[in-house]
Amino acid sequence: MVANIKTPDVSDSDRRFWTAVAIFIVLVAVVALAVHYRGNGVSPESMQTSVVSTSTAEDASATSSQTYSYSCDGDKAITATFHLPEDDFANVNLSDGRHLILAHAISADGARYANADQAIVFWDKGVTAFVTENGTTTYSGCVANRFP
Repeated sequence: MVANIKTPDVSDSDRRFWTAVAIFIVLVAVVALAVHYRGNGVSPESMQTSVVSTSTAEDASATSSQTYSYSCDGDKAITATFHLPEDDFANVNLSDGRHLILAHAISADGARYANADQAIVFWDKGVTAFVTENGTTTYSGCVANRFP
């Protein structure tokens, strides 16, 4: 025996209202993520060591790279090149000789770049940075070098 389940009557205007509310919520979420993503870029212009801009007649949008050097605890160092405006990845050179290409990853604060399995993570926030490898911080106390 199948029970008859009575569903409440919902008018077309109610459906339109809740559909509009759902669309509004999705749009707000998309805008919030876009603002968050763009807000996590490297910003301090005074820390800039080099800027390379290229543009062509075929491509009106200019791209640039910004390279920052960091001095870390234990006489370690990091050099990171960020590729703007997309900021999809960073080239990270560690003082132990490793050269890493890390994808931009979601972070709650600062800019975070990681390899595919998240085993190596480079964090940058303002003028500070650090590197974790397999959950252990291997480059700490890193501060961007100031240049005149």
